[in-house]
Amino acid sequence: MRPSISRLMTVMVLAISLFVALIAAAYQVHAAYRNGIADIEQHLKLIESTHVPSLAAQVWALDHALIDRQIEGIAQLPDVSHVSVTGDLPFPVRMIGSPTPPDAAASAPVLQRTFKLMYADPESDAPAQQVGELHVEASLVGLHHRLTQMAWTIVTTELLRALALATAIIIVMRLFVLRPLASIADHARSTRLDQLDQSLTLDRPGGTRHDEIDTLVQAFNQMRSSLKEEMEKREETERRSRQWQIDQEARLLADEAKRAFFSHMSHEIRTPMNAIIGMSELALQHELAEQPRRYISKVQTASKMLLALVNDVLDYAKIDSGQLQLERVEFTLDDLLDGVVDLVAQQVADKGIELLLDTPARSPQRLLGDPLRLHQIC
Repeated sequence: MRPSISRLMTVMVLAISLFVALIAAAYQVHAAYRNGIADIEQHLKLIESTHVPSLAAQVWALDHALIDRQIEGIAQLPDVSHVSVTGDLPFPVRMIGSPTPPDAAASAPVLQRTFKLMYADPESDAPAQQVGELHVEASLVGLHHRLTQMAWTIVTTELLRALALATAIIIVMRLFVLRPLASIADHARSTRLDQLDQSLTLDRPGGTRHDEIDTLVQAFNQMRSSLKEEMEKREETERRSRQWQIDQEARLLADEAKRAFFSHMSHEIRTPMNAIIGMSELALQHELAEQPRRYISKVQTASKMLLALVNDVLDYAKIDSGQLQLERVEFTLDDLLDGVVDLVAQQVADKGIELLLDTPARSPQRLLGDPLRLHQIC
């Protein structure tokens, strides 16, 4: 299970605060250490300027009691751990604290100073002479203890401040970030395809400000609108596809019915018409009276016209279905034109109209093409 955002933020704030606290503590401890060393050095300089001259006079005067009190006064200064006086004295001098061995002085937490006790007789012009040495050691243990307490105080304070900051961040995150994100997630989980028209709105504290959460809500609503539009387009496409399929099926059925009709017409009409034309030709081959011959001729002509009309209709059907094929045969132009004239000659004669066909003399007589289609055009 992945950790929550609030937990990650808490860990990050605590880690960063602890890091900052350690850096701040290290800086302040280092500064305090330098100041502590400077204070100890200042105390040692104070001993050199105030205690050493008087202690040198007391050693010159061999005043045992004042020497001891002077050593006790020096030992009362802060962080002083050892005070002793050496020299050619006829009596033992009190030593306060144990001196650090020479081989451990480099690693021991102490500052060592040795002051020469120089005395010049004010009543003579003789130069100052050394009457002894003052050994002073200042321990750094107290300074280290104070620095340790300071470091713990700084770290504890920074951690408490980081904890308070993390708590405030968690509260703000839950109120302004996590709760809106949870609402967005719940809305996304509960949204169905029939609810895409319901936009997401958040009741957030803080007025009408615009931040990243509002941008996320707008992006979610835009995605919902885009998804709805895509679904509507897909439904429209599917509807058009179904309509196209229905139209295609209707067109196929219509074509099938049309082909069946033309096939039926070709068989049921052309067969008897050919029979009528054939019988009329046989009848005209016999000797008939003028009036019966004229009637049979009209029947033959009308039959041929009706057969030509049927052929035209069948050709139109072939053109519609893309199955019409043009022939490429030799024919004479006069025969073609005579056939066209024969179709209408009887009708023209019945109306008392004279029909004349004028063919240019330079017209070619033998042609290559489809005489039947040219006959239909004429």
